[in-house]
Amino acid sequence: EAFGVLPNLQTYNSLISAWGNSKQQGAPMMAESILYKLESIFLDGNDDMKPSVVSYTSAINAWAKSLERGKAKKAQAILERMKRNSDSGRINVEPNTVTYTSVINACATTYGDKEEKQEALKIAYSTFKEITNSDSVTLRPNHITYSTFLKAVSKLMPGGEKKDSIVSAAFRLCCKDGQVDDNCLFQLKSSASPELLCDLLGGADPSEITLEDLPIDWKRNGVKQKQI
Repeated sequence: EAFGVLPNLQTYNSLISAWGNSKQQGAPMMAESILYKLESIFLDGNDDMKPSVVSYTSAINAWAKSLERGKAKKAQAILERMKRNSDSGRINVEPNTVTYTSVINACATTYGDKEEKQEALKIAYSTFKEITNSDSVTLRPNHITYSTFLKAVSKLMPGGEKKDSIVSAAFRLCCKDGQVDDNCLFQLKSSASPELLCDLLGGADPSEITLEDLPIDWKRNGVKQKQI
C-alpha cells in the first residue's frame, strides 16, 4: 500500500494459505484473522474483495494442518460461518465438497485426550452425514471425502461393533457412489476389523485384496491414488 499497490483477493488468499502451510505456532489464528479482514473489506463496499470458497477452505485447512487443541471445532465454526453468510445473503459463497472434506480432515488429524477425540469424532460424523445427505447435485462426497472420513473413524474410535457399523455404512455408500480408490481401500483396511473386512471384501485374505480385485462399479467414479 505504501507504494500505491493495493492487495487484491488473490493476495489475501495467498496469505491465508501461506499461514496455513507455515506450521508456526498461532498460524491458524492468523489465517482466520486474514479471512475476517477480507470479509470486513467486502462488507464495507469493495465488491472486488468478496471472499471465495478458496478463502474459507484455506482457513479451514490452516486449522487441519496445525497441532492446536480444539482444531476440529474451529474448522467446523468456519464452515458454519460460511453457511450462515451464504444463507443470509451477507456473503453469498457456498461451501463445496473440498470445504466439507477439509473439516473432516481437521478431525482426522486431531490428537489429544479422550474428550478432544470424542468431540472431533462427533464433528467428523455430523459433517460427513451432512454432505452425504445433501440434496445438491454439486455437493456430494468424493473419493477423498470417503477416505478422510474412514481415516477419522480409524484414529478417533476404539474398536468394536459400533466402529464396524460406521465403517461398514461409509464403505458401502462409497461403493454405491463408485468412489472407491486406493486410498479409500487403504483406510478401510486400517479401520475395519478382520471380520468386517471378510464381510465387505470376501476372499481368503481380504488384507491382500487390491483395487484391481474390486468390482468395476465400486470404483467407476474414483481416482487411483497412492497412499501418502
